[in-house]
Amino acid sequence: EEFSKPETLLITIKDNGVGFTDERFAKFKELLKVEEESHKGVGRLVFLSYFKNINITSYFDKKKRTIEFSELFDGKSQVTDDPNQNRGTTIEFKNYYRKKIASHDYLRPEMLIKRIKEEFYPRLYLLKKQSKDVIINVSLTVEKADEKHSFQSSKRHVHASELPELKVEPMDAGIIEMFKQTELHYSIIKKDFDKTIITALCVDGRSYKQDIISDENIPYGYEIIFLLNSDLFTGQVDTSRQNLTLKENVLKPIIVLFRS
Repeated sequence: EEFSKPETLLITIKDNGVGFTDERFAKFKELLKVEEESHKGVGRLVFLSYFKNINITSYFDKKKRTIEFSELFDGKSQVTDDPNQNRGTTIEFKNYYRKKIASHDYLRPEMLIKRIKEEFYPRLYLLKKQSKDVIINVSLTVEKADEKHSFQSSKRHVHASELPELKVEPMDAGIIEMFKQTELHYSIIKKDFDKTIITALCVDGRSYKQDIISDENIPYGYEIIFLLNSDLFTGQVDTSRQNLTLKENVLKPIIVLFRS
């Protein structure tokens, strides 16, 4: 309804993916059961840190699966026949139980799209290279706008095909033998508005930002991206996928190399 009423927050995420098939639902039920190093299997628990109820409706193979996910989740779902729906999943996050939302930016589409690009640029760029037509739309509906903080209904999107081409610079890593395959992927383009700087290590399709060039050191109206890629980084993140687990004696020379 308005920013000062966090209890009215409703977040809906909708996709047109393959849906919660029996196999995928079986994986969802079991924490830490993963087949790839890039997936940790605990992300769904983060939902319960903020919302009391998560309702999932998924269409797959001419069936409909509904899941009520909460702290009382018993690993069960309801499945019915539904031949008329296209496949896809809708997740609703309800009953936000914290007393406030820390920042307007956590809900603004323009800032959410910026964060999505910062975090998932490697994955989005790979989809672009594979000619996969992926679009992420973010919209905010506010019943009572807050003009002072520019908090009002709005929409933004990111389209993988619209991402700029990244140039590739092979790294001269003679000082560190293990980095022979390291490459720097980068783009510098002029924009009519805003400014963005991403300097990050690419790990398992995500960006892990490093303080190589700070935001205040770039001019307004530019989007600058530097992504450092190496097989050395694969799987080097914690279970929440928020922090790198590279040892300090390895990370420090990487940063030195990146900065140079």
